[in-house]
Amino acid sequence: MADDGAESKMIVASVFTITGRGLVASGVLRDWLLRVGDQVAVSHGSTEFVVTCEGVEMLTFPRGSGADPATVGVFLPALSREQVAVGDILRPIRD
Repeated sequence: MADDGAESKMIVASVFTITGRGLVASGVLRDWLLRVGDQVAVSHGSTEFVVTCEGVEMLTFPRGSGADPATVGVFLPALSREQVAVGDILRPIRD
């Protein structure tokens, strides 16, 4: 899977809350190997939040190689529903 940051992003397709876990943003992850503990930027309108990914759940499994996109749920309990919306962009924070 390419992980150079050139096109690494996820467009939020849905946002929901799981009791006891917190906020989840789901979408298609392309060219990005997201891991628990990674820092991510959430672009919400003109505001950007930097938070830690607290969990990743695979909602659909990629077919074939690791380069295929996968639909995932990203646990972001530090954020609220007012801070993440459908159409927002998640991207990796690189050192």
